[in-house]
Order: sequence, then C-alpha cells, then structure tokens
Amino acid sequence: MNCRERFRFLAIIESILDQVRPLRTQQRSRERQLSALQSELADRRTVIALDEIDALHPSDVADLLHHLCSFSHTAVICVASSRQLLLTLPDAVRSRLAPRQILFPRYLPDELLAILNVTVQRAFRGGSWTREILDKIVEHAYGDARRMMALLRHAVQRAEEVGANRLLSGYGQTKVPAPVTTPLLMHDPPLTVTVMAASMSIVPAVVFVKVPSAVCSIVRF
Repeated sequence: MNCRERFRFLAIIESILDQVRPLRTQQRSRERQLSALQSELADRRTVIALDEIDALHPSDVADLLHHLCSFSHTAVICVASSRQLLLTLPDAVRSRLAPRQILFPRYLPDELLAILNVTVQRAFRGGSWTREILDKIVEHAYGDARRMMALLRHAVQRAEEVGANRLLSGYGQTKVPAPVTTPLLMHDPPLTVTVMAASMSIVPAVVFVKVPSAVCSIVRF
C-alpha cells in the first residue's frame, strides 16, 4: 500500500478492503469500514505493508496503526524516510506497535556509481555519456538513488532539448551544440529511464515491523 497515493485514513482502509474482498459492498462510514476489515482479517494470517507512511497526516498515522495493531493475526510493515515518525507517535500507539526497526542507510558513492553505470549501459547508446558526468550526478545525489535517477532524467531532457547526442557535463552550460540526428537513447526516454528509476529503492529509509506470534511463520528476517 503506497500511502502517498492514498493519503487519508479512510482511503487506506478502503483500499485494504478492496484487496481482501474485491466484490464487496462499499461502506462509506468509518465505523463500518473498520468493522468490515476486522471481520475479514479475523481468521487470516495477513501482512500489511504501508509504504511511505510518513506521507500521511500524523493523526491518521496514529489512528491507522492503533487499529491495525489490534488485529491479532495481522503483521504491519511500515516504510518511512526517517525514525521521526516513530518518535512522534503517541505513547499508547508506540507501545502497542512495539516494532522492530530496520535502517537502510544512504548509498555510498561507489554503490550509486555502480547502479548508474548499469543504467546507462542498458538504456543509452555507446559514447553518449562520460565518467565525468556520471561522477557529477552521483556527487549531487547525496546518497539517494531516487534523486540520482531524477538528475539523470534531467540531464537526458536537457541534452535532447538542445539536440545533443550525449549528456552535457555542465548544468549551467549555455553553448548549444549543433543539431544531430542520432538519438541519445536506445528507447523512448520516458519509458526507459522511468522504468529503471522505479526499480530503485528509496533511501534513506526505516522499516518498522510489528509481527504477532500468529504470523511469525510467514514473516522472516
């Protein structure tokens, strides 16, 4: 469940219900939704993953976790960009959650460069990039793979706007190269670069995991 796409409490509960029982009758009230979800999950061993949970309003986070953690057969996995979310939860909710925390630190420059090298080799024509521009992209990514891919897409767009057949080494460069007919990429830029960016993990990230004993057999670390 991506909480940035469904950023309110009721929308998330509604979406979970849709996945559990797609052909159900729509319930509009908060109480009926929670009752329906509790009924559906009562005898199921279930794992609910809430990605980007820190995109929710703090009161919705507390309310959501308070209810989900009351389901005895349900494990909850929360992915956030920092530990701040956990620290700001009300004591009662944090006590009920009692999570394991898994920290994913920022990528090291060499790790980002390795990812970037694979990306450009798969997506770009030979000779359309240099080590210099890759190093600059990594430098300005600050350990964040998503930011790195955004910088790469920006460099591609800028090169194509001026008709270049290679990535440009200076973001502030004003000289416009002569138009060329050879495309920079092997495939359409939105398709190739966006798909590869979507496969990257969001870092840094923290995962909070609540695993009741009833579902320990299906959740492994």
